[in-house]
Amino acid sequence: MQNKLSLLNRISDELNSDLNPDKMLRRVLDLTVAHLHAATGSVMLFDRDNRVSAYILQQEDVSAEVADRIVGTVLTEGFAGWVLNRGEGGVIFDTYEDDRWVVYDDQPYDVRSAVATPLRRRQHILGVLTVVHAEPNRVSEDDLSLLNAIAGQAAIALENARLFRQTEQERIKLSAIINSTQDAVLVTTPGNRTLLLNPAAQELLGGEDEAVEGVGLPLVELTDNDDLLSLLGSSASTSGEVALPDGRTMWATVTGIPDLGKVAVLRDISSFK
Repeated sequence: MQNKLSLLNRISDELNSDLNPDKMLRRVLDLTVAHLHAATGSVMLFDRDNRVSAYILQQEDVSAEVADRIVGTVLTEGFAGWVLNRGEGGVIFDTYEDDRWVVYDDQPYDVRSAVATPLRRRQHILGVLTVVHAEPNRVSEDDLSLLNAIAGQAAIALENARLFRQTEQERIKLSAIINSTQDAVLVTTPGNRTLLLNPAAQELLGGEDEAVEGVGLPLVELTDNDDLLSLLGSSASTSGEVALPDGRTMWATVTGIPDLGKVAVLRDISSFK
């Protein structure tokens, strides 16, 4: 029991140390195979349509062509496909006596017993984790219970990694939009420290000579413009004119964002004055 807890703790550390799914799962697979004294193992990952999106084979001397054939065969005819379709794990005590295991031509290693389980998150199966032995009857229901616990941890980490990638992609898109707009955009904390200044805002606060960066600084250290400081100092969302020293007039719209601070967008309305 202590060894199992130690393994689960190590796997938890590995899953939390890297958001790269391939590196993360390869290390988890190595630890699991070593703990179970198995011959090798694999992880298949699926997209929302249950198509294979990636796979990791611990057997590194297998060519890409052979690996693709293995994955295709076991998913359509073999044990991994059975696990995916049933949505539950299983144990094969002897592959010679269990038709869930498919033996194909030029198989690079001999398998006599296996255990596999789905990586499930909520109602969606993200993948299948399989560990195999070269001798029969080397697996047990206890091994399946352990694999279920490992798969549960891995599924959470996989979902977190995917959410992080999605969030990062949205952040990059939003950053590109904010940075390309001609309007000045400022984001400040509740204490009026700057969280974000787009290039237009940096130029506006820097005056004619140079732009300023200023992220993290109190707004009063970046500008002494009374109009802007008054608008951003308001406790409610507001709007109004901001007169600049160069003669331009900006229309500022300040919006309060819960748990963040304020977002101010300043548009040049000088031509309408």
